[in-house]
Amino acid sequence: VWRDEFYYQHPVIGSKDRIPRSEAVVRRDAKYTVWPDFAFEEYFDLTADPREEHNRASDPAATAAVAAMRKKLVDWRERVK
Repeated sequence: VWRDEFYYQHPVIGSKDRIPRSEAVVRRDAKYTVWPDFAFEEYFDLTADPREEHNRASDPAATAAVAAMRKKLVDWRERVK
């Protein structure tokens, strides 16, 4: 059985201004990324936006989807401790 999503953590490399740390949950249809050093998040609907050109994290129409992905990120973070 192939996985339907994955979680990743990326550490700071050099400095947060060069390559900042990030965490993400990625699925075929969506990607949610958090940049903790900048208190910034991204949500992409990969079905409608496969090139990740439109960050919908603050889009009211994506509120439920973003909340679900936030929860998945927290769940994954706990699972990999």
